[in-house]
Amino acid sequence: LSSLGAVGVDVERLEDHRDLSALAARVFSPREREILNARSGHRLVEFFYRTWTCKEAWIKALGAGLSYPLEQLDLHEAAQASPGMRTSVMDSEGGRSWQCWRLPLDSEREAAVVLASSSGIAGSSSRGC
Repeated sequence: LSSLGAVGVDVERLEDHRDLSALAARVFSPREREILNARSGHRLVEFFYRTWTCKEAWIKALGAGLSYPLEQLDLHEAAQASPGMRTSVMDSEGGRSWQCWRLPLDSEREAAVVLASSSGIAGSSSRGC
């Protein structure tokens, strides 16, 4: 779908009725869980979905699906980046570098886009993970 290379996109509605901490225990890295558990209320929900959309977009770009060991992928910096800021993510298994953009759509929805770094998107800033 992209002439730029591998791309993944995820959009999620922020829902606080789910047991986000239990889900995070299965799919978040130790550092991501530490940050999540230090938050409460809306800040917890917001951090969860910022992290989750980055992870979902990344595994979609990779083509790995939910069988990928998501707890080994630490995207806490991407989840905390300013909206629209590009964050570099290194794939430790494939050795490829990826770029993640966090895109909050409104107060109820969060989105993320991930591209292989060889895509060479101009005009963006970066922040290492």
